[in-house]
Amino acid sequence: MSSAADILRQRVDAAVAEERRQALRALLQRPLLHAAHDRETFALVRRHHDYLSTWLSTHPCWSLYADAECVRLAKTPDTLLPPETSHPAQDPRHHQPFTRKRYVCFCLALASCERAGRQITLRRLAEDLQGQLAGDPVLVAAGLRLTLDDRSERADMVAIGRLLMDLGVLERIHGDEERFLSEAGDCLYTIRRTVLARLLSVRLGPSLIDASEPTERLMALQREVLGSGEAERRRHLRRHLIRALLQRPVVYYSDLEDEAAAYLRSQQTHLMSELAAATGLHPEQRQEGVALVDDQQELTDFRLPQEGTNGHAALLLAGFFAAHLPLAPDTPIPLARIEDFIAQEATRN
Repeated sequence: MSSAADILRQRVDAAVAEERRQALRALLQRPLLHAAHDRETFALVRRHHDYLSTWLSTHPCWSLYADAECVRLAKTPDTLLPPETSHPAQDPRHHQPFTRKRYVCFCLALASCERAGRQITLRRLAEDLQGQLAGDPVLVAAGLRLTLDDRSERADMVAIGRLLMDLGVLERIHGDEERFLSEAGDCLYTIRRTVLARLLSVRLGPSLIDASEPTERLMALQREVLGSGEAERRRHLRRHLIRALLQRPVVYYSDLEDEAAAYLRSQQTHLMSELAAATGLHPEQRQEGVALVDDQQELTDFRLPQEGTNGHAALLLAGFFAAHLPLAPDTPIPLARIEDFIAQEATRN
């Protein structure tokens, strides 16, 4: 019979394990946490930093940085599957995906913040971007420019400023972005350099890369040195499969190369149980692939409607897609066909 001390120890151990799972899920959801904005989550991750750092460096081979101001999980993407395109940067207020131009200006804005003093205004940031765009022949040739006389281009700067605030790089101390948008004022920010220094997540600094072609330079930022031998190759496969499982809703065998698919099939039970124990997610193993299911919906960006007309339509569409998949698995379904299906079901029901 267990003693009271044993029972208490078991309960404490279970509570600690659950806290660690919550902390890991929080980092997967938001890899950059701030002491001021994410107080409870920040404290939770800091409390279990040693465990999390060891687990992350051992399994996906990611690094975890923490100080009094921020926590930063530096993730390296897997190379087994095509890059994810379903999570673009967004304007935090209007949730509009960033355009190509906004992405370029956002990167240039980070460079401007790095060169600036302790504070910067939104207009000064925009003027610096104008100079960078006009002074780079590659950007000029691509037709990228910034004209603050146009409201839509001022809106680009507002979206960039808001994203930098959301990331914690900038802290607004005076003014309002809407006034800048309407040309009625400006906005003053403090630059939080600790966060700025940790925002770029790369394995090799850009200044150390010799390649000149843009795609090669991007690949070199995250390139990992792979040792020789069968054991090292298997460790490499395992590491990248873990990264894929932690970052993607589903991993399909058909999307993997033969060696990676065979390794996942042979190791899936052990891998999935190990990841489930660490994250609290539920493993689901099917003939076509595997997934870690978030039944608490903490990592879910878009939830399946469950009630009312939207919920009924979602179930009908799921059946429609399931019926279409075996007939033409590689053929996209035109949006017009989906709209026709919903219209027909609406008149039927």
